[in-house]
Amino acid sequence: MCGLTTVRGLEGHIELVFVRPLLAELRVYVFKSKRKGLKRLVVGGLHGREGLATGRVLERFVGDGRPRNGTLVVVPSICLKSKYVSTLSERYLKTKEGRALLGLLRYYGPDVYVEVHCYAEKAYRSLTSPTRLNKKGFLD
Repeated sequence: MCGLTTVRGLEGHIELVFVRPLLAELRVYVFKSKRKGLKRLVVGGLHGREGLATGRVLERFVGDGRPRNGTLVVVPSICLKSKYVSTLSERYLKTKEGRALLGLLRYYGPDVYVEVHCYAEKAYRSLTSPTRLNKKGFLD
């Protein structure tokens, strides 16, 4: 991370986080409850073009407001368009997006981490197959 700007809102605040590998702003929404609890980080748009869809979904999700307890951090999209590299692959961590994700994880130190992905309809069967882990190329 190389910079942080905070904009306060009614229910929480938006942090515009500048992540060095991306050389761009990430929109990061941070909502803190008055009650202690877990810090949750929800991230979308991790690779390929999925940020075009996950960004819209998570921007709406942000509108639901403050958690009952703890902290909720939402990053609607790390990228809008990039080469697809599976997040399960070690190669992902060497991409700009992977390094940005690692920076977010280090910076916020969440207790719970959730990735939001989307996929093309033609990929549905391969992603939901009970034998998915046995398929060649699963961990590219």
